[in-house]
Amino acid sequence: MSYIGQGLPADVFSGFTTDAFTGDGSATTFTLSKAPFSEDGLIVVINNVIQRPTTNFTVSGTTLTIVGTAVASGDVIYAIHTSGAVPSTLASKVDVNGLSDGVILDADGDTTISADTDDQIDFKTGGTDRMHVASDGDVLISKTSNAYQTTGHEFLDGGRAFHTADGGKALSLVRNSSNGAIMDFYNSSGSEVGSIETAASGIGIKLGGTASANLLDDYEEGTFTPSFSGASGAPSGVNYNYRTGSYTKIGRLVTCHIYMALTSWSSGPSGDMVVTGLPFTCRNNADSYAGATVGYCDGFTSSDAPQTGYVPINNTKINMQTNQSSDGRDDLRTPANSGNMSGDETIIISTSYHTDA
Repeated sequence: MSYIGQGLPADVFSGFTTDAFTGDGSATTFTLSKAPFSEDGLIVVINNVIQRPTTNFTVSGTTLTIVGTAVASGDVIYAIHTSGAVPSTLASKVDVNGLSDGVILDADGDTTISADTDDQIDFKTGGTDRMHVASDGDVLISKTSNAYQTTGHEFLDGGRAFHTADGGKALSLVRNSSNGAIMDFYNSSGSEVGSIETAASGIGIKLGGTASANLLDDYEEGTFTPSFSGASGAPSGVNYNYRTGSYTKIGRLVTCHIYMALTSWSSGPSGDMVVTGLPFTCRNNADSYAGATVGYCDGFTSSDAPQTGYVPINNTKINMQTNQSSDGRDDLRTPANSGNMSGDETIIISTSYHTDA
């Protein structure tokens, strides 16, 4: 093919991405290394002759088509990728309405932005739908349906958000460098009414306010092993038919339920009757003494049947009390005597107390 002017060296276009091909006398199409915006984003040179866009060549995606006859065998073709001159009709906006993959963002053409659905913007990477902005303002990420049970993320125009995971965590929040609020809650007037906070020992929730008094920093359920005993001496060789204790700890408040049924022992306890083994130490404050309720008891002597009890401060036991009035008053201030137990007693107790644990 003839040309006008001095021959161009091969590296003249080295500042741009350049594809080079050699004609074989029959081929009219060639595969580019990336898709240009349009013919205006490509300079095509055949044997040093610059070709006219759309007249001498066309582009569709990464396919370069030479218009007319095939490139002669041995003729060299250079396709130089530039940013392309933006046509004057696109100076104020780019119209990709109705075009599938209308804006191509990578070399192989599978990372795109398109608007081929009316009033919807679609984003793809690697040829896969990643995000949609719908006509109502909803944003879908990693999903194409706004069904809440569909895996992915959905941000609704009204401010709601849904995060759906397939069998794993749907949402994780991380606060680096320091502990403190990781999520705040506000009412309609803009006042903060609560928060979720991280601490060195875990996480807490502030409910109904933002002061330290509103912080709920612990919830725990578990079991423990209670025991019958005496203040002056514990029994030995003890056998229980039932011996269970369960607790729920909410903040500083511990609630316990106890069920014990003795069958025998080698030697009994002595002194005031106590139940030991509470899961947490009662708070060491004068206002932290706590009552214990006896819901059922059987097998005790009538004079020492425990009718109530209390948790003393700075202890993990319940002191059992009975009604033995010596002054004409009906009261429950007398400790039950463990020395009168025979080893086949049954009792059910409930108590709630405060702890610093």
